[in-house]
Amino acid sequence: AAATPISDMRGTAEYRKHLAGVITRRVLEKAVARAQAN
Repeated sequence: AAATPISDMRGTAEYRKHLAGVITRRVLEKAVARAQAN
């Protein structure tokens, strides 16, 4: 599912979309590392 963030006083939609990508990448990297450790 695509992220459709909103802009508000805490951040722009562009920033929030970027952050969603960063968080997703970190989660996937951790999942791969855990899978390879087992």
